[in-house]
Amino acid sequence: MKKLRIANSNYLNSVAFSLASSNEAYDYSECAPSAAAAKLLGREVDVALVPTAEFLRSPELHALPFGIIAHGEVKSVVLLSRCPLKMIDKIYIDEASRTSVVLLRLLLEKLYPGKFGEDCFVTDKPKNFIGKITDHSAALIIGDYALYARKLFPYVHDLGEMWFALTSLPFPFAIWAITRSSIEQHSASLPALFKIFTDGTHQLETLGSSWVGHHSFSVEETIDYLHNIRYAMDRPAFEALDYFATAAADLGLIPKAENSERWQILSPSQQSGHE
Repeated sequence: MKKLRIANSNYLNSVAFSLASSNEAYDYSECAPSAAAAKLLGREVDVALVPTAEFLRSPELHALPFGIIAHGEVKSVVLLSRCPLKMIDKIYIDEASRTSVVLLRLLLEKLYPGKFGEDCFVTDKPKNFIGKITDHSAALIIGDYALYARKLFPYVHDLGEMWFALTSLPFPFAIWAITRSSIEQHSASLPALFKIFTDGTHQLETLGSSWVGHHSFSVEETIDYLHNIRYAMDRPAFEALDYFATAAADLGLIPKAENSERWQILSPSQQSGHE
């Protein structure tokens, strides 16, 4: 049988899914989330952890019941500044961080309608962000580096926390996805993969400890961060996906999502035992 090709994120927050790397049934790889989406759409892999905005833009993708979900504070997707949110007049963004950029712009428009127009956002390379944050500017920083950078600034605007305050819903920053053709070809392999993913979420201490040494965080900080994340795309997570898709499209931040039932086909309620 042909191996199931898997593309996981190379961020710390997805280490729970790395248990699949030691299973010979899978052709496992890791890369940036945007690259994983490109590989899935290019049929280079069969399943991938993709940014939510990319999932919504791609009608051929269907959701699996796992992802990277924040219930409030996410810690690794933050807008950093030296002043309160309402005093910011320039925001540095990385266009590769598409979900976070869309979410930030949606949140700012909901909180301060009309204040943050196109001219407020400046695209740059993330490595330049920290030095450019002045009295009234800010930078959107994501991923493992955000866990370090957030310690350097007096104002940390956590996007997961801001979303929850607005909606009382979790936020799925990334979703495991599959193409329709891969569902038909690999449906028999998916329950075993779901079990491995679930097992990984119960081994965060072991899997997270393996990352210590790759960054400057202690074991305690690493494990605390991983336990702050939820990994099952449950009903509230799908409700949040619906809300985000509609609200972002209404503001013209993403195209209107097509075929919305595609993110219910393999939802947890239809894959009992794998929540």
